[in-house]
Amino acid sequence: MVADVDVAGRTVQVQLCLDGQSRGQPVLAAVTRRWFVEGVPLFGGGLVHGLSELEDDAGELGSRWSGRPGDVWAECAMVTWQRDWGSYTQERWNDLLTAIDGPSTELAFTAYRLANPYGGIRCCPGDPRVSVTARYVDRRTGRWWSLKSQFSEGLVDEADLLAFVREVADSPSYGEISHDNASHIDHVTSLEHNLGMDPWVSVQESGRRLRGYSWLTIVDQGLGNRLGGLNGLRASGAWTEVEHLAHGGFWLLATRRMADFGAVEAAAVQAVLAPLLPPGQPRPDRAGEAPHLLALVDAQPSRRRAPLIRDDDVFDNRIDPRDSATFVVAVAVRMAALRERFPDALIWGATSHEDGPHLVCWRAGEGEVWVWRFVPIDDAYAGLDIMLDIQPDLAVVSEDPLSLGLSVIAGPTFADMGLDHKEACRDVWTEGQIVIYDDGPGRQLFYCEEDAEDPVADRTGEVMTGAADLKKAVDIARSESS
Repeated sequence: MVADVDVAGRTVQVQLCLDGQSRGQPVLAAVTRRWFVEGVPLFGGGLVHGLSELEDDAGELGSRWSGRPGDVWAECAMVTWQRDWGSYTQERWNDLLTAIDGPSTELAFTAYRLANPYGGIRCCPGDPRVSVTARYVDRRTGRWWSLKSQFSEGLVDEADLLAFVREVADSPSYGEISHDNASHIDHVTSLEHNLGMDPWVSVQESGRRLRGYSWLTIVDQGLGNRLGGLNGLRASGAWTEVEHLAHGGFWLLATRRMADFGAVEAAAVQAVLAPLLPPGQPRPDRAGEAPHLLALVDAQPSRRRAPLIRDDDVFDNRIDPRDSATFVVAVAVRMAALRERFPDALIWGATSHEDGPHLVCWRAGEGEVWVWRFVPIDDAYAGLDIMLDIQPDLAVVSEDPLSLGLSVIAGPTFADMGLDHKEACRDVWTEGQIVIYDDGPGRQLFYCEEDAEDPVADRTGEVMTGAADLKKAVDIARSESS
């Protein structure tokens, strides 16, 4: 059973993916420049109009998110030869635009109103919000360049949105407008997210297979031709608009308004595109998820899905705090604290880059299972994830055999359990001091200080060994319960 918690606003995503090998750098740069210069005021609406410069340097701890709830905060981030990010200033915005023409691998602009729902020690990103990003989906090979915007539902006029995307779409390998359940820098389609697919793998098959479908789907020229081209797609009756894009590809708009795209419309779209979709039956939406807007039908029932095998690709391509040593140690430190307070509890943490919930505790609260999410406050890309709804994590934990008959809830603050509100641990891997602190039910924030004024002892080996032992105990309990 999953308990109710506060829900953050839903977001919409727009994605366009281009084959850099065939399109060439001049085309990528021109499209990307329009994506930022024209897209930021469009996607951001009133949130970014008249945005004043934020004089604080967001790279210095303590100044990021300075302000009061309701204030607008914005940041720019770019990765060229090195990572550069900070609060919005005209100079930093100009640097971002300059990086478009250079050897950039990731670019991002974010803006949002600050929030402090639980009275934490600082504000954090709230709603409404907008993110405009560009990156190589496959960072290692550097072929597939993707443009994405994530914005709060209702922030953008749909007619203006469609007109802009139609103008910018320059023979993309794929494009969609859908609800978003992923991080703003995670360029995963709605179908890929639902099926648990890694976009840097599926993008490699863009010339042979569609990456998904939604309210708006943009299909590669060659793939569209395999479905009968313009005449064949129009004759299917699955879309309100079927148009041929000026530079190649097909524009498929299912309904005039996104709100009118439901299960019936999704089934009609899926039935036509099924020959080009990957195998796998989409699952129903979990509690707290935005609608994936997918037909719950396997497009390729006679084909088996290839098993998900993650080697070094996940670290080469994914941009996620779970892949940092700081995250792993932060989770392990809190696992150790729970073990000391509740010696008979079962405790599991994501210390090996696992998907799903970050920290789970059984047999501590009577009739309850506690779940927490960990988010860094000193990461260029993770800020918007702080306010992500924890309900999907609760839904995953509720399916665990250890949770049978129990209420799965956002975990209490550590202070409410009689533990330290804030903990620190010297980390031998990063040579910094990791600080973890409460920020409301189910949420732990952390950061790394390179030159801590009050250094503490290194406990990395101790807490990591303890975390491994705790996870083994959970595995044993699961096997016994089944």
